[in-house]
Amino acid sequence: MLGGKQIKRYNFTNYLNGDDLLSVKTIGLAANSLLPGAGVFHEQPVSYLFQNYLDALITSDSMPLLLPIQAPERAAQAIEKVDALILAGGQDISPELYHQEPHQALGQTYLPRDQWEIALMQAAIEAQNRFWEYAAVCN
Repeated sequence: MLGGKQIKRYNFTNYLNGDDLLSVKTIGLAANSLLPGAGVFHEQPVSYLFQNYLDALITSDSMPLLLPIQAPERAAQAIEKVDALILAGGQDISPELYHQEPHQALGQTYLPRDQWEIALMQAAIEAQNRFWEYAAVCN
């Protein structure tokens, strides 16, 4: 449940098998960022998404649209441009968002990504009357 609404769960293989999410034309994908020390391309920071997500959507005649991490206030504007949303996963979720101390097994976190994806989901829920399919993937 998020915002009092049930979230439909998907497995990425459902996309490849023609699940209804792919019948949508423009699909927004929350991009991730390479963090300092992870590498850069020609000395420039990189926003990215794994190619298999893009390939699956292109194969299905959908148009993937990457939504790079930005100010959460821009989420509603981003959601207006797409027919569906995929949160493709990434770093661990920052425990400060749910008021907990970090666990010893916690991996790398990136608060701006968490805040952007939360804002995207909130905007998608608010836009529910316009369409809406969304999927969150944990990889």
